[in-house]
Amino acid sequence: MKLPIVILFVGALTLSQAALADKVWVANPNTAINNWISGMYANIGGPLATELQNCKVAAAAVCTVTIQANGGVHTSATDPAQHFTVQFAGTTHAFGACHIYPQNPAIPPGDKALTGANCYNPPNPPTYYKLN
Repeated sequence: MKLPIVILFVGALTLSQAALADKVWVANPNTAINNWISGMYANIGGPLATELQNCKVAAAAVCTVTIQANGGVHTSATDPAQHFTVQFAGTTHAFGACHIYPQNPAIPPGDKALTGANCYNPPNPPTYYKLN
């Protein structure tokens, strides 16, 4: 009669693993950069914070946020402004990705103030969020 208990346990474990997405962290080899980006992510406010919170409490299949700290704060071919990237995945999310702009990107990691974010949902133009 141990089999039903094992099945219940495995079922409960599966549900707990699939329940909440929260976020995925793609780390940078530099701990100071990770801490800097983590602090800036925590400072995201307003409507974009609401989008992130909605994703955090959704099931992983519905919405997952991936913080791309591995690239640090950088420019890209599509965005000449210094930023770090947050990507969205799942069946329900407002954007594919957001570029988050630090207020002082040139200083050594430490200042966690933000200016804004451009969030992308191709083929639509980006949506800008003021974050300061």
